[in-house]
Amino acid sequence: MQAEELRDLLHIYSEEGIRAAFVFTFIEPTNPYAAEPRFDLDRASYSLVKVYPPEAGYPARYWEPKAAFYTVAALYSAQSDLSAYE
Repeated sequence: MQAEELRDLLHIYSEEGIRAAFVFTFIEPTNPYAAEPRFDLDRASYSLVKVYPPEAGYPARYWEPKAAFYTVAALYSAQSDLSAYE
């Protein structure tokens, strides 16, 4: 859902001539992912990456990209006319 919302908004901005937009936040370490949905604070986070809590067995501050990360990356990398940003 987050990825689709970002995609739709970035398309609207592009159509209106806006060349770039700040997209939420990259990481929200205070809202870690949990397999159990009722404990999954990441669901309420607008971050582009999912953070795992220390007890998950990953190194400290381990994260991985969410679908929204790939959506934003694909949209911005598809803008091949870089001269528009000079």
